[in-house]
Amino acid sequence: MAKKIFAFYSNYSDSRIDRFRQETKKKNIEFKSYNFNKDLMMTERGLIKIKNNQTINLDKDYFCWIFSNSMLSHYFEKLYAKNANFVWPSRAVADFSDKMYTNHFFKTINVKTPKTILLSQNEETLLLKVNYVGGFPCIIKKVFGTGGVEVGIVNSLDDLKFFVKNFYQKKFNKNFSPFLRASFALQEYIKNTNGNDYRVLCLDGKIIGGIKRSSQNGDFRANISLGGKAENLPIDEKLKKICQKILRKRNFFYAGIDFIKKDTEYLAIEINTSAQFQGFEQATGINVAGKIIETMISK
Repeated sequence: MAKKIFAFYSNYSDSRIDRFRQETKKKNIEFKSYNFNKDLMMTERGLIKIKNNQTINLDKDYFCWIFSNSMLSHYFEKLYAKNANFVWPSRAVADFSDKMYTNHFFKTINVKTPKTILLSQNEETLLLKVNYVGGFPCIIKKVFGTGGVEVGIVNSLDDLKFFVKNFYQKKFNKNFSPFLRASFALQEYIKNTNGNDYRVLCLDGKIIGGIKRSSQNGDFRANISLGGKAENLPIDEKLKKICQKILRKRNFFYAGIDFIKKDTEYLAIEINTSAQFQGFEQATGINVAGKIIETMISK
């Protein structure tokens, strides 16, 4: 049984790393974490540490958890897959980091989801695409993104164009890479959600609990990172069946499946394969970090 865990992440701070460190210490499991942006470089030698220029060496005693969908994580897995255990392949993470792919996946397995369409650079088709999702107001979101960031409501073509233009201006003003590219999608706006959404957390193909997230400031987004409040969600039979259907169709090791409600119907909107769980733990009392670690080392 492996007793070593490596965690790799790309955010500059991540509460999940702190929780993993706490739980591995309790269980006397060796734990190391590296930030893809600050600590590592990809070279022809493999992944090396910036601090001392040493190559990272892994063996089958290590379980690797990747909190990232960066290209580095993809290369990393390709290089080290034969030498270590990857509990959640980067290819699967990449699939469901793509919001267009995720909505298509829901549609193909007959799980209800809001109408969604990819934007293109052809301005002549903008109104056609807006009409496809039900007209204004509608949701605009970056195809790759987390935490409810770069998601908004647009009420006109001018709003839509401003949203995209403003996104690039903000990024460049913050000295982001000049090679930055981003894709956007439009999505049907569901009225009367009252700033609420629902997350079901799943581990190794099983449901471990749920939360209801509620906006506290009038925002239509309920993300905890944006100030939303979480409370424990008793999972009713209808929601349980939808989640089990999704889990049967795709073998997730760990994921948060997000829903909104249209009247009494649940609509699946996203699958977050790198879901934050600090707010979930506080709302439910479930030790998510501990459960993840126990499941990893039992494999």
